[in-house]
Amino acid sequence: MTANSLTVTVSDGAPVPETTARSQLHELSKNEQLEVHELIEQERNKVADAGDCSVDLSDIEASVVSSYTYVHRAKSGLCGRAVSFEDPKLDSNPPDHLIVLVHGLMGGRGDWSNFLNEIVSSLKGHRFYIYPACCNEVLLGTYDGIDRGGERLFMEIDTVLTMLPSLNKISIIGHSLGGLYARFCIGRMYVCGLFSRVVPYNFITLATPHLGVRRPRSFAKGFGAALFNSTFSMVGSSFFGKTGKQLMLKDRYYFVEGRQGRNLGHKTASKLGDTVVQMPILRAMAAEHSPFYAGLQLFRRRALYANIYHDFQVPYFTAAIVPSNPYRKNERSLKPSCAYPHITAASIETAFGQSPAAIVPATFAVGDKLQDVLAEMLSNLNQLAWCRFDVLFKTLVCHEQIIAKNACLRSKGEGGQDVAQHCATIFLI
Repeated sequence: MTANSLTVTVSDGAPVPETTARSQLHELSKNEQLEVHELIEQERNKVADAGDCSVDLSDIEASVVSSYTYVHRAKSGLCGRAVSFEDPKLDSNPPDHLIVLVHGLMGGRGDWSNFLNEIVSSLKGHRFYIYPACCNEVLLGTYDGIDRGGERLFMEIDTVLTMLPSLNKISIIGHSLGGLYARFCIGRMYVCGLFSRVVPYNFITLATPHLGVRRPRSFAKGFGAALFNSTFSMVGSSFFGKTGKQLMLKDRYYFVEGRQGRNLGHKTASKLGDTVVQMPILRAMAAEHSPFYAGLQLFRRRALYANIYHDFQVPYFTAAIVPSNPYRKNERSLKPSCAYPHITAASIETAFGQSPAAIVPATFAVGDKLQDVLAEMLSNLNQLAWCRFDVLFKTLVCHEQIIAKNACLRSKGEGGQDVAQHCATIFLI
């Protein structure tokens, strides 16, 4: 394929206003509304065919309307930014690779604006359709659980793929909680057969708490840090609603074997006569025989970006899925890469040669009453191969800086743009 035939398309609308799906629908023409209603009906039929009574119909409507509005307007140039390189006409040579950006807790698609600018620049000349998801950015939209947010994300992606049939590959980039939404969504895509339509390529997370946000006292140095970790673990689940409990592994997720791995609720699951296993949702998502794990296994490459220090929201061990932080023990050099000054050279040099390592040291999470659960999750996830990139910012807002969220407030080179640029290189390997 010649360079002149390659295209990059970016769907990047302004932050979604706090309006209902119905008000967004009323802004569309009659023909557009008919198309949306048809898409909504298709999603409802899929839910009905799956025998799933746990999906909120308002979530279906919200996901479909949001994705339709932004994809349609980006294609027509009415809103957002539809950028084509080499070929100005999108329809003459449509993109074939969907890249979905998934924001984190209390976030929105606007969080990706600087990251998006960098990744678009780096991918110039390639046929990608970059779509920042928006189904969870309504007020308090990230408080109602990983499962519900992941379900909305699944329906949003399904709608995008329906609207753009040229897409036959998919990659997902998740920041913080967005990485967990993505993992749940991948499980739904797996059981619904979506990976027969699109090939899973890259799964990338930045500062995502794959093991939750519990802070065992054994991870802390000094009395003050140990007290903070202990207190955080006790009160953390009181914040951020259902999502907070899930991140602390204090929820009860009814994992239904043989029924799509869905949380149907205990009464509904019992009526179906399937085997019901009660466990925290993050444990279910890390279970070897779950659809979440099976779907994640299909991706050609899985990459993790983790803040080494200063990330009070998502510690290094849970973002990198490792038992301890080697930098605290001086086991790895903090020397930065010349090309990417916020990523350590050591992690870049070894990232692509790592083999799965499922052995968990006995000292991992000592003192935590869920030590065995954490060890199981760590072991299972490490049976998959991961590329790990270690990130170092000298700021307390590194959790946002890792996606260049505050780059506009920083001098050149201090906003995390290099992390976005490095992330883009994964798509070119």
